[in-house]
Amino acid sequence: MRQLIALALSVHLIFPPRSEAQPVAMPQDTTQDFPTRMGFARRAPRPPSDGVVADWSQLPAETKGYRGGWSLLAHDTRPADDPAGAAASQWTYAGKAEPDARLSVEITAFAAGQKAAMAGMDAISHSSHMAVNPYGPAPESMRLGDWTAVASPDYAARTGHTTRIFWVLGNVLADVRVNRRDDEADVLPIARAVQAFMARHQVSDLPARLPTAHELTISPAHVTVGQEFRAELTTAAPLPAWRYRIQIVDGEADPLTQDGPVATYRATAAGTVTLDAVVYDAQTLLSARRRATVEVAGERRP
Repeated sequence: MRQLIALALSVHLIFPPRSEAQPVAMPQDTTQDFPTRMGFARRAPRPPSDGVVADWSQLPAETKGYRGGWSLLAHDTRPADDPAGAAASQWTYAGKAEPDARLSVEITAFAAGQKAAMAGMDAISHSSHMAVNPYGPAPESMRLGDWTAVASPDYAARTGHTTRIFWVLGNVLADVRVNRRDDEADVLPIARAVQAFMARHQVSDLPARLPTAHELTISPAHVTVGQEFRAELTTAAPLPAWRYRIQIVDGEADPLTQDGPVATYRATAAGTVTLDAVVYDAQTLLSARRRATVEVAGERRP
């Protein structure tokens, strides 16, 4: 009997009972795709009218107090790789003590609303070169906005730290990441400052805040192979901060020039050429788009 009691006591010491006061995080199911892990299907996205409209050039001032060990290396505003016409603004910081360390804060605004921003989250999840997708839902203590994902959710739940967090609030996707893993490189304080800025600029009339693009005009509308044509996007009261992108999405033509809302091309093959034009507000990152076509006939023979 004494031997049995001693054995039971040793088992109790090696494998102590789990207390409800110290929950153990469940590992994420890496066999599921990212939208399933995030639970996107369990909750409808916000309506397209809900969003965030802000002058994003003011964002660095909001995060300054959390970037003591970092100095600005580069800032870039550009069209995002998104068919709905999103635009992104990214700030990259270098470590003052470790010059090779990098901190990145990136904001992408989707004029099409939250559904497009959620697709942007999925695109980030596929950007990893690891054999197993490392991204999943954030622990409750790290949740921001409407949907939040982190790198290595199990590690984040155990330690309270993460090297990358990205989330959606309304139509905006925010992404904060660092290329180091230690307590000093935790991105959560900066992410919370970004979220606070976003929350202060929520709107319920997003479509009314978009830039106004009236028409994409092609002249002449009918050309022959080898002939040049002109594409012009007309807008209401263009602002100095606006950016324009005009590109061919179907058909064949050589781009010649682009100066703001005007671009010229030379037709190279018979058929229909479809052009897509987007105007971006570089401050709000919101955009509007128009499409037009030009008919190209074969070369005239003498």
